[in-house]
Amino acid sequence: MNEFQNFSSFPPEQEATFVVYEQRVADASKKGLTMGAIAAGIIFLLALVIKFGITPNEYDPMKDPSKTEQTQTAPK
Repeated sequence: MNEFQNFSSFPPEQEATFVVYEQRVADASKKGLTMGAIAAGIIFLLALVIKFGITPNEYDPMKDPSKTEQTQTAPK
């Protein structure tokens, strides 16, 4: 209860009734921060796997001779 003393302008008797809620908020904040950090780490690792683990397609359609030849003439 030491860290939750004098956190409002209420008298100490009334303030003591809010300690339970302040503790719950503090615990939820820690839990949320931990879960967010874990999710960010997983997304970062997934991005690294995608970046370095997947080889790009080496096909270049501009180097294919059949793609650069004109097959029809333009209408006049």
